[in-house]
Amino acid sequence: MMCPGRTITIGVSSCLLGQAVRYDGGHKHARYITETLGRYFAFAPFCPEMGAGLGAPRPAMHLIRRAGKFVQWSANSLTLIILRFWRAFSMQAESVYRQWMAIS
Repeated sequence: MMCPGRTITIGVSSCLLGQAVRYDGGHKHARYITETLGRYFAFAPFCPEMGAGLGAPRPAMHLIRRAGKFVQWSANSLTLIILRFWRAFSMQAESVYRQWMAIS
C-alpha cells in the first residue's frame, strides 16, 4: 500500500541510471527506468563492483555457480571482494527495510 506524499525508494544498478561504472568505463542507461519509473519511484543507485572498490574501467569478470557457490571466472579472482561487499550490502538493505516497516 502506498502512502500519500511518500515516495518509495528502490535499488537500481548504477549503470542502468546512466552512471559510468561498468567494467569498460561506460554505462547501460535505461531510459524506461529513469524517465518512466522515475515518475513513481526514487532510486538508490548501487554497483557491487564499485562498492567493493574495484573502480572503472576494470577487467571484465563473470560470476558463475560452481558446487553451489558463486565464483569469479577470469584470470584474477575477485570473488571474495565481491562476496564481502554483498554481505555488507544485504545487511544494510535489511536494516533500511526494517526501519521503513517500523514507520509504515
